[in-house]
Amino acid sequence: MNNMNNKKESTGFTFNGDRIYVGMRFYTMISDDEYKILVFLKFNDRISAQFMNEETGEIETLLSFTLLSDYTLLSDYTIEPMLFIKNKITEEREVLMGSQIESFAKQQYDNPEDFHVICVKEIACYHFLTRTVFNNTVNNCIMEANSFTDKELDELWQIYTVDMLGERQFVIIDDKIDIQKCLKENDNKIPDSVIDDAEKELGVYILSYEIYDYDASVNLDKVNMKYFIMYNNDRYYIVLYVIDTSRESAATIEAMKENTDVVEFMLGKS
Repeated sequence: MNNMNNKKESTGFTFNGDRIYVGMRFYTMISDDEYKILVFLKFNDRISAQFMNEETGEIETLLSFTLLSDYTLLSDYTIEPMLFIKNKITEEREVLMGSQIESFAKQQYDNPEDFHVICVKEIACYHFLTRTVFNNTVNNCIMEANSFTDKELDELWQIYTVDMLGERQFVIIDDKIDIQKCLKENDNKIPDSVIDDAEKELGVYILSYEIYDYDASVNLDKVNMKYFIMYNNDRYYIVLYVIDTSRESAATIEAMKENTDVVEFMLGKS
């Protein structure tokens, strides 16, 4: 688990001495191949708290003893600030996360009275949350605010996919295509158009690939092949692939030829 001994103590119970942040995910094994994940929402008192069941969206109350004895913290998170504001002039609401808050503060330094702060939170954010879990978590974590509008949730999802997933090779496939259905009906293959889009997004040529369901149990640090993460219809997939070196070489040669022609033209050699 992450070392968080330098973090401030919370007003409620802690987990093995570490502060519990809104949005933290805890799992417990139900069987050898089944587990349940609960997302922390808020404390009821010093011995109990409310959690959201990630699969069902239902709210559950858990005692601190039960959390400590039966659950394990998923520690691959970062703590992100979230600011929920309202423009006093236009009445428009806006949600900001992470570095956006600092940029907003610099822009509005001279006119802070134009905005009303609805809510400020620090939230534990994880990679590869599904859209459903993300929406439920955000709506439930902002306890002081009304439910977010669809537009606000869309904006937050865009921020999340850029900030939390931007450093990985990540491709979102339009939900008009059902990847799960394609895999079942086409011998674990997907339409060529999907691979074409992935190649353009990632800037690679793909010779062959294998697709697997992705969940939190997969340790990406141990994957020693080329891969990218694909998201479709509220599911993540890990796509292992082999680069098409022939097409890559042909593209490189063509690019060199085009650049050579340009340079020679500029030098007056053609």
